[in-house]
This record gives sequence, C-alpha cells and structure tokens, in this order.
Amino acid sequence: MKIMVLNSSGSVGKSTITRELFAPRLNNPLIVEVEGQNKSSKDFRPNSKYYDVWVFDGDFDNFYLKLIENQDVIVDVGASQLQNFFSGLEKVSGIESLFDYFIVPTLSNDKAVEDTAKTVVFLRNYNIEDEKIKVIFNAVKRDVESEFKLLLDAFKAINFKYDRDLFIRDNKVFNELGIMRKTLLDVYNPDLNAYKERILNEKDPKKKIALVKVDMANRLGHTAIDDLDFVFEKISGQKDVFKNKFKAKAPSVEKEVKKEVKKEAEVEEVNAAEDDDL
Repeated sequence: MKIMVLNSSGSVGKSTITRELFAPRLNNPLIVEVEGQNKSSKDFRPNSKYYDVWVFDGDFDNFYLKLIENQDVIVDVGASQLQNFFSGLEKVSGIESLFDYFIVPTLSNDKAVEDTAKTVVFLRNYNIEDEKIKVIFNAVKRDVESEFKLLLDAFKAINFKYDRDLFIRDNKVFNELGIMRKTLLDVYNPDLNAYKERILNEKDPKKKIALVKVDMANRLGHTAIDDLDFVFEKISGQKDVFKNKFKAKAPSVEKEVKKEVKKEAEVEEVNAAEDDDL
C-alpha cells in the first residue's frame, strides 16, 4: 500500500497517524518525511526492523524511484511543505496515481476545519478521486457529528462523501508517548496485568513509579490500538492487524524500567544544575 498523509493545517496528528496507525500495520514500510520542522520519526524507532525513514531531499527522481522500489510507502507531508511538494510532483506526470490513498487527519478546531476542507479541494484540483481521499477525525471526545459539524457541513456543500467511522478517540497516551519518545509498539503487552505483580512487589520507589508509567501507557494503549485497528480495517479491509501481528510481543519490563529510571535521573541532574546557576 502507498499512502500520503497530509493536511494544509499543522498539528492535526499527521506524524502520529503515520507512526501509530500505518507504520506497524504495513509490511516494513518506508516512511518518507517531507517536513522541515517536526521531530523526525527516526527518533521513535527502537523497533527499527518494522519500518525505515527517509527524509525527502528535494530530488523527485529519487523520490519516484523509492516509490516503485518499495511495496509499502507512507509519505508524511508537513503543512508548510504541501504546496511546494505538489508543485514538484507535477514535474513527474501522473506520479499521484501511484498512491492508493490520501489520508487527511483533522481536528475539530476552526482552523483545522477550514484547512481540511481546503485540502480536499486542493487534492481534487490534482484530479485525485474522492474514493482515494480518506479524512480521519482525530481526538474525538464525544461523537463526530457534534464535534465536527462545521466540517461535515462544508463537506456536504462541496458534495464530498466522507466516512464518519474513520475516527480516533481522544486518548492521552499519544501525548505521553510523545514525551517518552516511544510508540505504542514499545509499550504494548498483550497481557493487561503484565506489570501488576511487579508494581506491588517493587521496593525501589523510582522503579515502582517507572513501572506504573509503563503499565498505564500499556493500558491506555490497548484502547488506542482498538481504535487504530478499526480505522485500518475500514481503509484496508484487514481486521485486527496490530493485535494479530504483535500478539506474542511482550517487551522486557526490566529494560523499560531501567529506561524510565535513567530518564528521571537525567531530569533531576538537569534541575540540580539549573538550581546551581541561580
């Protein structure tokens, strides 16, 4: 599968959708980053055997070669790069036809709503069929109909057929993972109670807190994975891909605890140094 993740609005979850929805469910995909500002997905790949990252360097001939050399490709286009990137694509006539889907994540705030409608029109102007344009309603707290009413009205006005089932519920695990520089795959354990006994028996306060963080991320992650698997099924027709693909995966508890304890120690060291400077 070859997909492009884009929106002319920034901070709507494009990189998260790339890393958490598509990367673990495709077959060793190549992630192409067309971005000049956000932190690279390279920083989120301790499980690098599951995907690779290439930062677009402006060479469209090389970009075309990578598209045809790799079976599964995810192109993550930053909002600030969208216009220039598509202008460059015009130099390679018909290259957009190589993509199966154009994924447009969106939020319910006014700017994202306006930019999302403009992005759909923008794609149509490049003769991309509506069937290939998949809008994903992100961070839904209640329901799509009430939270995205303005956007749905805009879609009706331009006669764009959206799928209201393509939504991801609001889940603080994505913010937590961003802070931890981890992905769902890093913390996922198919056993929800995998860390419970360790937490109760751990005597070291720092290790106990580290265990709690990993445990909470895993529990929140299960809900997120259900949402992401459902959206992926709606787009690809493949059911429960993540849970089936990684059902036997159980990360080393000791390894994750050591990472968290080390991180806490580094934070304390930085804070102490700042206090000395005062």
